[in-house]
Amino acid sequence: MSVPPDPGFVEHNDPPQPEVTADEKDLSLSGLSRVDVRRAVGLTLTALLVVGVLASALLAWQARGEETSPTDGRAAGRDAAVQAATDGLKAFHTIDYRDLDGLIDTWSDVTAGQLHAMVGKGEKAVLRDLKRSRTVSTTEIGRIALSSYDADAGEARAVALVTIQTKKKGTEKTTRVTEFLCFVERGSDGWKLSAMQRLGGQS
Repeated sequence: MSVPPDPGFVEHNDPPQPEVTADEKDLSLSGLSRVDVRRAVGLTLTALLVVGVLASALLAWQARGEETSPTDGRAAGRDAAVQAATDGLKAFHTIDYRDLDGLIDTWSDVTAGQLHAMVGKGEKAVLRDLKRSRTVSTTEIGRIALSSYDADAGEARAVALVTIQTKKKGTEKTTRVTEFLCFVERGSDGWKLSAMQRLGGQS
């Protein structure tokens, strides 16, 4: 005997669910879609690229800092002081009476302090004497080294061994090896020779 259906009962049938693949199940566990995953991977790669660029920039900055270290700066200053003494010695002992144009200007360019003042005051007398004596001289710096160096004060001393060959009117060419003490100082336009003094050891 069949039982009639209950008039208050309503049967509910759920709609069919789409089949979910294994990959989608894995993705659904983390709550991400394929688009989300691709986006996350892209952002990660971008972040790694930015970090790499910043690291490269930092290394370059450190390298520049090492290139301009205080030690290198002091070495450059010492080299400049030696070069100033060398240039001054050569300028004052390389002379040709037949070509004196610009000689005083050269002396002015390589000097500072008292020596610079002396060059300006004695210009006419120096040129007259060189022409009268027909002086021709050449210079060779054998060795030169700093004996003192004060970067803060902008002062240094150098000792140089100089070979000077000189020919004047009515005389034979002479060769002398002389030791000089050079005083150099740093100004707004670099290191310049401020004084020089002959020491013993002439031959």
